[in-house]
Amino acid sequence: LLSREVQRAPLGRSSLSPQRPATMCKFGDGQQSAAAAAALPEHRFEPLDEAAFAKASAVCMGTGRFLRAVLVPALTELGEEVVLAQTRGTSFGSYMAKRENRAYEVDTVEHDGTVVTSSVPVAACGTLGTADGRLAFMSLPGRLPALRLLGLGLTEAGIAHNGRSILDLAEFLHGCFRAGLGRPEAPLSVVNTDNMPLNGDAIGRFVRACDYTASAPDSEDFLRWLDAGVVFHNTMVDRITSHRAGDPDVPRAEPLPAKALVIEDLQGVLPERLSTAPGIVLRRVAKQLEQDIALKLRIANGQHTAMVYAMALGRLFQTDACIGHPDILPYLQALYDRDIVHSCEELGIPREKAALVLREWLARLQHPHFGLGCLFVCQNASQKLGIRLAPSARAAAAAGASPSLYMAFAMASALRFLTPVGEQPRMGESPPVFRGRFDAEGAIAEDWEYTPGLWARPAHGDYDFRDGDGRAPLLLRSLGGGCDLEETKRVVSEVLSAVDGLDPKSSPALQLLADRAAELLHRMLQHREPALRVLASLRAQEPHAS
Repeated sequence: LLSREVQRAPLGRSSLSPQRPATMCKFGDGQQSAAAAAALPEHRFEPLDEAAFAKASAVCMGTGRFLRAVLVPALTELGEEVVLAQTRGTSFGSYMAKRENRAYEVDTVEHDGTVVTSSVPVAACGTLGTADGRLAFMSLPGRLPALRLLGLGLTEAGIAHNGRSILDLAEFLHGCFRAGLGRPEAPLSVVNTDNMPLNGDAIGRFVRACDYTASAPDSEDFLRWLDAGVVFHNTMVDRITSHRAGDPDVPRAEPLPAKALVIEDLQGVLPERLSTAPGIVLRRVAKQLEQDIALKLRIANGQHTAMVYAMALGRLFQTDACIGHPDILPYLQALYDRDIVHSCEELGIPREKAALVLREWLARLQHPHFGLGCLFVCQNASQKLGIRLAPSARAAAAAGASPSLYMAFAMASALRFLTPVGEQPRMGESPPVFRGRFDAEGAIAEDWEYTPGLWARPAHGDYDFRDGDGRAPLLLRSLGGGCDLEETKRVVSEVLSAVDGLDPKSSPALQLLADRAAELLHRMLQHREPALRVLASLRAQEPHAS
């Protein structure tokens, strides 16, 4: 990374940059032909400024909103120049072609509602989604002698053996190898921006094992170079981003959290000054990143998961509806005090450190101008129970504490959300789509598609949802029309036995948790008691603090 002496090139396009033909500038109706799109310099990695391009030290594969709202601004704030590559489509290049300078915009929504718009400069951009763009991308290593960092926007779905992005990454790294980049004393750093645990280790394994690497004529030399000249960093990311209303090309983000991007750098190859960029944290001691991830999953993500199902069922459709609610925020505090806090002993973390994470998270959660859709957050419920809540339930059990009613409610409200009710016209799809029922109490809103293919229909009282392979909803379906308590306990135990870390048979504490969750679920289904009303009743049944 990153050059020693840096002088920012001006944001205006260089007079040496290629001029697009006049016919390519006509964006009046927002449409353009495929041929016109392919001809744009912004789709073929042609410099938007020659001086900036010549000293570009970073290339980002991906133009996702998080990457553009965190990693790229951090690099440019340090004076680095970045090349952005859209992996599919041409929307980002088309957006940049309409800009008067070489910078894209990022909106930050402050707590008072003020929107601060930042301009983030780009040395060049393009797409792997066209033949010319892909060819130009693969030629970049020979054109960027200062390249030291490769940013990625790979989600867990893209981190797979012979995945398209893995093959593209391997080919690009092979080009770096051929160009003489990445030396043991100055290795290339690969930094991904996703929360898959140990994502750098996984990406490195898949690059080494993919078909492109195996079929390269100099495969053995390339593999040795990957070991000596490339560091695949593990990371954690944490900044909520969406997009500007009416303009999906402009990221819209909450204020930058203290640990927006945490990068593990056990070999010390990244410059210390990278950690001076706002929101960037370098971890150079083993296990530190694991603690960061555990705290994020159990506190921030765990509390998000604990609240959104009851809120969605109760027709509180945005997370910021928790602000001032008489029960939701006290419930989250009690869940932390009775259950989550026991993670500190397991992880070897002082309680004061965890309390700071909780305080920052509750402040972010109560941002009055940046709520997220509860139904959107509700997706993949079974998986989230295992990843975000089960570790805290196990930690409490290991500490000798009985699982609280608050943890039981978190489980019960998620299972209530996952219970199909009534006719299921899309159950035969792959993966199956189920139809759940909102609680009768709450607001009536117009229908909307909360994620592609899934609709909320408050006026009709129902919503669509998916959940992995559908096993949990299929088991819960028998409870949708009402059932006695013993049958509810049996079904809940069977559902939780398939959730990683929650098998009731593994410990008496987890069996007690399952039974308590079943009792609360039975109230919601058999007696049609609204989830939020059940939540309100818990404060009288169990003490608040541990």
